Amino acid sequence: MKPIVATSNNGCNSSFGKVKIQIPDSRKIVAITLTEAPAEYTGTLPSDMMAFVNAEGIFIHNNLPVGVYKFFITDSCGDTYTVTVTVPVFVFG
Repeated sequence: MKPIVATSNNGCNSSFGKVKIQIPDSRKIVAITLTEAPAEYTGTLPSDMMAFVNAEGIFIHNNLPVGVYKFFITDSCGDTYTVTVTVPVFVFG
C-alpha cells in the first residue's frame, strides 16, 4: 500500500504550494515528520507536522515553498512510509 499524494502550486507566480497526503483503506496518519526540505523552508528539521493532520487523519499543508520534501509517516495500523513529494513551480496555463 502506498500513500496517496497530491501537490499543486498556489498559482499566479507563487513560490509556494500545497501538499496533501492520505493513507488508503480508511487508515489515518498518526505521526508525520518532515525529514528533508529545500533551503527555502524556514522550519527546523526534523519537524513534527501533526499540526497539519486533520480529524480524518489526512495531512494538508497549504503553504510550503517550491521544492522536494521527504516525510516519514506512521499510520493507524502501525505501518510506516517514507514519502518524497515535490511542490511544483508555477507554470502559466
